[in-house]
Amino acid sequence: MKLRLRKLIFTIASLGCLHNGSGCIVGAAVVEGTQQQTKVQFLPTGSVDGVTEDGWRFSSEAFESNGTGVTVTRIYCANKAAARRALAQKLKTSTVIVESAILWSNKRQALGKRVIARFGDKNSDHNTILWTERNTLFIIESSSFRHSLLLEKSFFRK
Repeated sequence: MKLRLRKLIFTIASLGCLHNGSGCIVGAAVVEGTQQQTKVQFLPTGSVDGVTEDGWRFSSEAFESNGTGVTVTRIYCANKAAARRALAQKLKTSTVIVESAILWSNKRQALGKRVIARFGDKNSDHNTILWTERNTLFIIESSSFRHSLLLEKSFFRK
């Protein structure tokens, strides 16, 4: 079965910098007013489905924007507890946890956990965004943290 992904277009106006004591985290924000908007396009470049070593089904999609690749991976676990364990297992190989927060529903029920972690060199700016939402673990990776945030904010966080 062939999966066709539509072109995703995101609009941003300015980039801000949030400081949390452990470094600079770049975030995207739309600012209304006189600033000119810039369009960032994420074009799909491929996708793959399979099974992890732990036996969980996963899907992964790759996108490109101005020569920068971004990968979104979803790992479908049996339940919330299994998704939390999969996140903890993945974070064991991280070098730095940049940020960690609980995700809440509109009804103030805990949906999962969101973590920004660095893998590899402690001084690199290659941060990965991971979060659990119910029984699914999401992972967004790119050499550009800015692109990772844009994809997450525009595509997943409504």
